[in-house]
Amino acid sequence: MSLVSVDSGQVLRMIEYDPRHRGQPRFSPDGKGIVYPVREKRVDNLWPQPLDGGPGR
Repeated sequence: MSLVSVDSGQVLRMIEYDPRHRGQPRFSPDGKGIVYPVREKRVDNLWPQPLDGGPGR
C-alpha cells in the first residue's frame, strides 16, 4: 500500500501490512495509522498499523 501526498502526488511511504488482512484498511481515529481486520483462528481482530513505519500489532 502507498501513502501519497494529495498536493504533489508523490509517494511518501510504502506500507507493508499483514498478509492475513481482510477487508479495507481505514485511517485510525487519531490519524496516525491505519486499522484493518486480521483473521486468526477463525476470529477477526482489528490490527493497527502506524504510518510512521513502526510494526503493526
